[in-house]
Amino acid sequence: PKLLEKGYVHMVDMLHMSKEEIDEELSLSKKESAIVQAIMEGDDKRVDVLHAYQCVDFNRVRNEAVLYTNCSKEDARELQQLICNPIGRASVSLGQLKSFLKQHKDNIQSAIRNTKELLEMPVVQPTKKAVGDSWIEQTLQKLGLEVYAPAFLELGIETEDDFFTPETFAEFDEVGMKKLGPKRKFQREIKAIEERRTKEKEEQEKAQEKEGDK
Repeated sequence: PKLLEKGYVHMVDMLHMSKEEIDEELSLSKKESAIVQAIMEGDDKRVDVLHAYQCVDFNRVRNEAVLYTNCSKEDARELQQLICNPIGRASVSLGQLKSFLKQHKDNIQSAIRNTKELLEMPVVQPTKKAVGDSWIEQTLQKLGLEVYAPAFLELGIETEDDFFTPETFAEFDEVGMKKLGPKRKFQREIKAIEERRTKEKEEQEKAQEKEGDK
């Protein structure tokens, strides 16, 4: 697949770019463009795609090795030890592993001898884009969620007041924030900001009351 060939092997390799930028850079087919779309949106209906671009664990290495090379458990274990770290994770994605095992189909010894080939597959190096000065962009960058900034800007949300204006922001799905982790991180930040705004408003009202009593 063109994505793997060009080094786009993990989900995080793509999240610093937009779907349109990746399409333009790689001239993707409709099928691969759909894969990128699923990754960008965290589409839980395409778990197959999401898994393909995540790092594999110890057990998955064994299962894939047996599936593609019909090897013994001992040979699969040797492959596991060569490509997994001490805590049982590999730095390669499931898509990379499958592509590699297909090249050495029915020959586990060939795969074992050439694990360096797998581990040295090219991986694109994400470069962070410059983030604008708007409140929403700076807030998202602080949380490591700047990938969602364009979607907020498209909704006309730039300032803190924009965000807290009723009905301006209603659903996380509007900005493609579907995963639980990013949602919770953003919700905690917004809760803290709401508490600060409430406190500031109360202090302002008290100050106005004092001024009125003079």
